[in-house]
Amino acid sequence: MISPGISPSHKLIKKAVKQGIPILTDLDIFCAFNNSKKIIVTGTNGKTTVTTLIDKVLSASGANSIIGGNVFPPILDLINKKADIFVIEASSFQLHYSNNIHADISVILNITKDHLDWHSSIDQYRKAKLKLSYCSDKIVINSDDNNINISNHNSSKILRYGIENQEKTDFTFDKTKELSTINYKKEEYLTINNPYLDFYHNKSNLLAITAICHLLNVNKTILKIEFEKFKGLPHRMQTVTTDDAIQWVNDSKSTNSSSLYASIKSFKRNIILIMGGDDKGSEFDQLVSNLEESSVTNIILIGNSKKKFLSILENKISCTIANDLKAAVYIAKDLAEENEVILFSPGCSSKDMFNDYIDRGNTFIQTVNDWTSKR
Repeated sequence: MISPGISPSHKLIKKAVKQGIPILTDLDIFCAFNNSKKIIVTGTNGKTTVTTLIDKVLSASGANSIIGGNVFPPILDLINKKADIFVIEASSFQLHYSNNIHADISVILNITKDHLDWHSSIDQYRKAKLKLSYCSDKIVINSDDNNINISNHNSSKILRYGIENQEKTDFTFDKTKELSTINYKKEEYLTINNPYLDFYHNKSNLLAITAICHLLNVNKTILKIEFEKFKGLPHRMQTVTTDDAIQWVNDSKSTNSSSLYASIKSFKRNIILIMGGDDKGSEFDQLVSNLEESSVTNIILIGNSKKKFLSILENKISCTIANDLKAAVYIAKDLAEENEVILFSPGCSSKDMFNDYIDRGNTFIQTVNDWTSKR
């Protein structure tokens, strides 16, 4: 069995492939030896949030649901467990090597340029994610994402959701309603009142979860209750404090361009953006246009990528370079005015300055709290 962290370019992997030696992953082994029903969740962004909330909804409905994979308990630790259903988060690294997996339902949330320092190309990254479409009885996909192209599949096994591309969806939001109303095939399905879920990427995730729970015949009242209780996961569009009517938001889990774009798209108020880190070789070809279409007024750049981003953004938007995250927080608070948002959404990996995105997010939270407590 191979660890998913080992790159396909490693010499031992190349040698094994050349000699025809089978490469098995924890997903392959789990699916071979555990016969319980399985939901597998993948995507560039939103996997953990969606996996967590599906598990909460299923548990609330009375199902014996067990969560595992990727950032959760390793699935091989669960191989002898019995459950009504396993909710498994799968990374592109796992899916790249997996060849003998099966899901009763799988969901592909989105596919955007990420981990290109591990995958050889965006095509290889997409290919890894799309493997799920060939090994699932039912597949839920995001119709807003042009990279998720499974048009050659049997349409009866596909359920689509989306916010923008509403004509090609089964589940979408009713744009004529003030509250968050989900429609199924253009008929009202569910109305939710939870301001946290109004963030753009949260709304997309919500549709994916609704589609999965629809396939499982989950009671809509339970779905509504769990959606309205949900306050999100740490480091994902997390409001740290609102001081002097300035909202400080920690989105440290933003590690790629698509999550950054979704974050800035979530606010209509002026944004002071703190971004930067290790860009992992990713392209930010839409960065300027996305920022120009947003309400971002100032950007504070940190990390290894700060000079790269400055070269892209200079003469387009006001930018400041900070030596570290703590310095960026103090620059931001000097720039901010009443009713503005200070958004920490790096769009990059944390490895250049921190242990991980949690360490990075905690540093942001601590610095903000230290400053506000001294006032």
